[in-house]
Amino acid sequence: MNARDEQGFTLIELLIGSVILGIIISSIAAALILALNTTDSIGTRLSQSHDAQLFAAWLGADATSAGPPHGAIYTRTGTGADGTISSTGCGLSPDPVNDQLRLTWQDYSTASGATYSALYRVSGGDLIRYFCTNNAVTTTVNVARNVQTVSQVAVTSVAATGQRVIKVQITDVVSGQTYQFAVAGVGRKTTVVGS
Repeated sequence: MNARDEQGFTLIELLIGSVILGIIISSIAAALILALNTTDSIGTRLSQSHDAQLFAAWLGADATSAGPPHGAIYTRTGTGADGTISSTGCGLSPDPVNDQLRLTWQDYSTASGATYSALYRVSGGDLIRYFCTNNAVTTTVNVARNVQTVSQVAVTSVAATGQRVIKVQITDVVSGQTYQFAVAGVGRKTTVVGS
């Protein structure tokens, strides 16, 4: 008798291979489904975090510029500030409900002595920064999207330095996810501590 060279797999080997392949494929599919389900959530959180960072960058620079002796801070309520927002300082009509914060300052480093103003206004669910030179809007920047509320705009003074701290608390809501953040800006020192 001739010994036949048998090639191929036995039925048991095929069954074991199929089971192992099924386990591997189902693990990969579960990981892919999980990744796809969390992508929207992560994207939303990143977007909201980006809004907080962007707003912090603009508010910090504006607060420093609006520090004394050549600046003023106006809020919707006027608490701790130089007053309420009775005019926008940007040639825009005042909006007592949506205007949140206005910072103004004078530039004495040039002969023209330009007046600058940064107005933060909620419009269509977005927080918009209007930057104005000599009472005319020169740029607008969307600093936060999907704003549900601006729950606090507070101005406090640091007695030892004369600095004023501006704190703004915002609530974003995107796809049912709520994200609250507070941003603060600090003005320049106005008094010399120690000699």
